Amino acid sequence: MRYTIGLLPASGKPWHAGHDGLLRLALSENDEVYLFISTSNRIEKGEFPISGAVMEEIWKYFLEPTLPEEDRLHKVYGGAPVGHVLAKLKVTELELKKALAEQEQASTMQAQAANAAVSALSEILFRIYSDDVDIYENFPDDKLKTSAPTLFENGQIERRPVNRSETTDISGTKMRQFLQDEDKESFISFLPASVRSKGEEIYKILQDSAKIIDQKDAAAKKAAAALKSQSRSNRRRM
Repeated sequence: MRYTIGLLPASGKPWHAGHDGLLRLALSENDEVYLFISTSNRIEKGEFPISGAVMEEIWKYFLEPTLPEEDRLHKVYGGAPVGHVLAKLKVTELELKKALAEQEQASTMQAQAANAAVSALSEILFRIYSDDVDIYENFPDDKLKTSAPTLFENGQIERRPVNRSETTDISGTKMRQFLQDEDKESFISFLPASVRSKGEEIYKILQDSAKIIDQKDAAAKKAAAALKSQSRSNRRRM
């Protein structure tokens, strides 16, 4: 019987009911789940800016206490979530290759342990979770084969595309637009049900942090403009 491990890469800026539903779905379908959470800033022109550091604090203070199945859920903060998924596959790939090599070289006395290691690693099935568009863009066959060729050929990697109709029809883009429009009611209504009672606090934290980001951006632009003006002035004097 296969031991299933769900792999869920998440930007989560902000984390919403759709993400939460996806995580709970993965937990319901697997023996354990790894959730890879980005802590980089989300600052795009024309979009509401979200600080990765602030979102991480929201995670730890508001979201983590509401998550189910703590013993089966492993949270990894920082780095690139897609890269973390591929790295997790690669680690098991290397473990399996090592066990296979030891199995070939094992003496009679060591054979039982080597066979057990190969058997255990061969029973693992990884399921990668994402929406039904991003999953094929982020995890094409060639990328999976490069990271874990043996696992891929053994059928030990599955992509689990999830349509929003399976969870909640909401996106990070819409949530950021609610914040941009100061539509607090809509924003709170699409937070995970478990933290909606704290929605006002979460909304205020994100709005306040965005003002700081905007102020820093304005200050940086002002400094850049001053340097540019100074440079032109110096060139005229030369």
